[in-house]
Amino acid sequence: MKTIVSVIAGFMISVMYCSAQSGNQLNGLLATSIEKHIRSKEQLVKEGALVRDYLDKVVFLNDNFPGDFPFSKIAEEYSVAFFDDVKYGKSELRSGINVFRLLPVVLIDNTLSITIADGRLSKKRSSVTISSSGGTTYVYGYSCDTKRWELLETK
Repeated sequence: MKTIVSVIAGFMISVMYCSAQSGNQLNGLLATSIEKHIRSKEQLVKEGALVRDYLDKVVFLNDNFPGDFPFSKIAEEYSVAFFDDVKYGKSELRSGINVFRLLPVVLIDNTLSITIADGRLSKKRSSVTISSSGGTTYVYGYSCDTKRWELLETK
């Protein structure tokens, strides 16, 4: 019985090791999508469609992010962080702050969709309100030939 369990465990480990994609590609796709989203907002600021201080603090809600997600690459250019209510005063939270929110990532066949929603967060007493005002979906397709995810479209 121990031999059978050992053989099955060894087989499962070798299959997982041999067929897994290299590195954590999801973190890379998330970072790329976030960069594209911030750059699109930056363009809207330049065009005057958004107020100039819109990107002074780029704040993301922690929802739907992998536990090991690094903002380090993006943080080199922008002041990007996860939301932490301790960093804001009561009056600032009462009037509301701009936030971005990662919606659940959707994988269908070889297509991965990452949606980043724009929103506003306000807090009055213990009541937190999050309103969304749109967002962008980045659709990636996996190519077996190149063994890479490629951006197919932006909605």
